[in-house]
Amino acid sequence: MNIDGAVTVADVVLVQKYLLGVKQISGEQAYATDVLSDADLNVLDLGMMKRLLTNG
Repeated sequence: MNIDGAVTVADVVLVQKYLLGVKQISGEQAYATDVLSDADLNVLDLGMMKRLLTNG
């Protein structure tokens, strides 16, 4: 996962796998994907990532 601020399909898939416990991510990746900036990477962040992906 990159940390360039742009959400990609690969980012969404990786976060889904992380939330399912299938894949580990680094602290930097968790910080970069915490879209809601609440220090908790969760399904709400995933939903926002999906929204950003589809709405540009």
